[in-house]
Amino acid sequence: FTRWLVKKYWDKYNKTPNREAIKSVLSILEAKAVFGTAKHKLYNRVARRDENVIWYDLANDDWQVVEVDLNGWKILNKPPTLFKRYTHQKRQVTPSKSGNIFKLSDFLNIKEDDDWLLLYVYIVTCFIPEFPHPILNVYGPQGSAKSFLSKILREIIDPSHIEVCTLTNNVNELIQILDHHWFIFFDNISFISQKTSDNLCKAVTGAGFSKRELYSNDNDVIYSFKRCLGLNGINLISAKPDLMERSILIELKRIPDEKRRSEEEILKKFRQALPEILGGIFDILSNTLACKKDICLNQKPRMADFADWGSAVSKALGCKHEDFTSAYLRNIDKQNEEILLNDVVGLTVLKLIEDKGNFKGTPTNLLSELKNIAENSEIDVYKDKSFPSRSNILTRKLNIIKPNLEKMGIKITQNNGMERIIRINKNTVKTVLSSETPKTKEKQMSLDETVNFLKR
Repeated sequence: FTRWLVKKYWDKYNKTPNREAIKSVLSILEAKAVFGTAKHKLYNRVARRDENVIWYDLANDDWQVVEVDLNGWKILNKPPTLFKRYTHQKRQVTPSKSGNIFKLSDFLNIKEDDDWLLLYVYIVTCFIPEFPHPILNVYGPQGSAKSFLSKILREIIDPSHIEVCTLTNNVNELIQILDHHWFIFFDNISFISQKTSDNLCKAVTGAGFSKRELYSNDNDVIYSFKRCLGLNGINLISAKPDLMERSILIELKRIPDEKRRSEEEILKKFRQALPEILGGIFDILSNTLACKKDICLNQKPRMADFADWGSAVSKALGCKHEDFTSAYLRNIDKQNEEILLNDVVGLTVLKLIEDKGNFKGTPTNLLSELKNIAENSEIDVYKDKSFPSRSNILTRKLNIIKPNLEKMGIKITQNNGMERIIRINKNTVKTVLSSETPKTKEKQMSLDETVNFLKR
């Protein structure tokens, strides 16, 4: 603003104003802005100030936005004051009225029908603000085009000069990254700390963050936002229950060498198709707003708002809303299995119940039983830091994975009397790698086979 002011002065008087004059003018204008005019809440890329109207910032020099309502969508040349701009943002292409979201299938390496439906739903919901969106968790071997998928989604949802980002453990840096991006993909992650996992959970559900304002002793800068996030890595990045339960899992397969194409070639064709893909998204978004009022789910998973909106998007895509809910519930089952597969306590509890049917005893007794099972499976409980070293740590660990075990048909109860007793009872136990769904029925692995598989 100071530069703009200096230029205006130069254009009129052909000389530069002195520094004190600039400071005085800025102080006056700032005071008038704060106390003498209307207050506008500014949004990042997507805004919703009415139940049935959504705005999307094209981030071009003309400040055009796309307005989506029940009757369709249009480009506004003089929109209301809505958006704040950041230096990393790129302008979005002008969407085409002959839209087709399904053209996206030509550019992504996804095979399963469930994953396609969940991905289409996820993309459309990223254009709907003000509710918690799940984290898109993409994993697969080298050469499965994980980073490419991340870049493609970035260009569709929130184009930026920063195509993908490195996940930082510094809280203040992470908060600023999340605040400045509506949709951000963290690339090539091999490990997430518990603290970072907690902060990512807060970022999608809308918890507030604060930090001390620079050059002040007591002022706070408050951040409050709900963001759309993606993660990718060779292995499933996090088996931490809170983060996993806020995720959608998309597994990619390695692309055979004979089918591999250059990124430049694919990007060129994708960018030619992007106006149609984007126009198709806005068509679906308009239909979603119309379908939403008819959606009423009897049972809802943890990300309940996403389940509601996802059902409406599925209907707008031409599917039944039950198609989405079934695919999403199968994905949740997969999340639950992955949590237990990556948790040595969960695996040993499952093995204990498979062998004995139930357990009753003190936390110390249980720890001894689980340690024996782990050692018999050639798991070094002393080197494996995830295995609890004391009974009180085991109790806390059981509380964390208790909901996941219950989904596998195992119920844990504890009493807090003179002697603490843990009861573990079996209802209907599924094996950990069960793939049995209404659509598929594959061979199931026993827990011994599972442990050996993990060791290999």
